[in-house]
Amino acid sequence: LGLLLAHLAGWRGIMFLDDDIRDVSPQALRSVATKLGPGRAGGMLAIDFPDNSVVCHALRLAVRPQDVFISGSALAVDTTEIRSFFPEVYNEDWLFLHDLIRSHLAAAVGQVRQAPYRPYADPGRAVREEFGDLLAEGLMSLVHDRGELEQAQRPAFWWRAIDQRIRLLDLITEGLVRRAHHRDRIPALRAVAAARATLE
Repeated sequence: LGLLLAHLAGWRGIMFLDDDIRDVSPQALRSVATKLGPGRAGGMLAIDFPDNSVVCHALRLAVRPQDVFISGSALAVDTTEIRSFFPEVYNEDWLFLHDLIRSHLAAAVGQVRQAPYRPYADPGRAVREEFGDLLAEGLMSLVHDRGELEQAQRPAFWWRAIDQRIRLLDLITEGLVRRAHHRDRIPALRAVAAARATLE
């Protein structure tokens, strides 16, 4: 809807901001806007409370640090050359940005703060995110490995992606079991188990 509105209004660019994003200064917005060129996008990273999926929050809790990446939570988009859209699936922002990232036309520009929430409070959240997580992580692995996009048309590619995801969820589960005294351990285990059931 935002892209369509920009097109109809003739705007050269728009800024998507989630309603839980805080501390966005006019200077930060100007900085993002100045870095936009034709067909480019710039995202502001939510690091203070990371903008991640439930599984990524559980990974951070159980095993190792987890980076954040640009997302639609604070994203400036040049609308003079739009060749993508936001599909109706979790990680729609990564899927929108996929071709721009492959072409080095998307970048991180500054930081914002996301209001904290309890990622494990509802295991259904992990269920709703799992397909989009698998899809986006699989496609982004091709970007990192400099693989050809045509690989994603082969079922064998997705079987491998599913196997890797199962191993990741098992690793997170093992790490959470070892965090015996952490207050989020049990709800995180429930959320990861719900994600794994969906994956299966």
